[in-house]
Amino acid sequence: MDVQMPEMDGFEATRFLRAREGGLRHVPVIAMTAHALKGDRENCIKAGMDDYVAKPIHPKELLSVIDRWAGRTVLPPAPGAAPAVQPPATALLDERRALDAAGQDHQFLSELANLFAQVIGDRMPTLIGAAELADIEVVRIEAHSMRGAAANIGARRIEVAALELEDVCTRNDTAALRRSVDQLVQALKETRDYLRSRFPADPPHLRP
Repeated sequence: MDVQMPEMDGFEATRFLRAREGGLRHVPVIAMTAHALKGDRENCIKAGMDDYVAKPIHPKELLSVIDRWAGRTVLPPAPGAAPAVQPPATALLDERRALDAAGQDHQFLSELANLFAQVIGDRMPTLIGAAELADIEVVRIEAHSMRGAAANIGARRIEVAALELEDVCTRNDTAALRRSVDQLVQALKETRDYLRSRFPADPPHLRP
């Protein structure tokens, strides 16, 4: 359950689900949130959720949590694992994180990269249009959505720019809005072009 959704957020959706269950059954709900702040887990549990994972989502961690609530045996994480090194904010793509998201499947990574490039192209007009209308709430929602998707695939520059824009919107800083939107749009365009070059939709070895 994504915590931060438009119209009905994850807390409200979970409370609605629990009310409909009426105590006769219990569907496990795992919260997914872009934040990992103190008190977040407690707020999720109070809303009726059962567990919590923070974005960016790591497939092994997510599957471990799902296995636990599905009643299956969960293997403990390997001891002494080195923490992941965060790439610089200027990096267009963290391929290590992207490969993790694709389950170390290079073909699947290519498909994910092409899908993300398409999402960038589809969502950019909405972001730009909302910025031109100074619709801060729509801009914030678009920035949040882009940040989550970018974090999952390792598109670092988009992730950083979207986080800054989301913060600008939360603070209602209209003076910084245009500059922050321009930075995100530039990051989106550069990342889209890089993904299309790095992961061509029609690789040469597959062409007739």
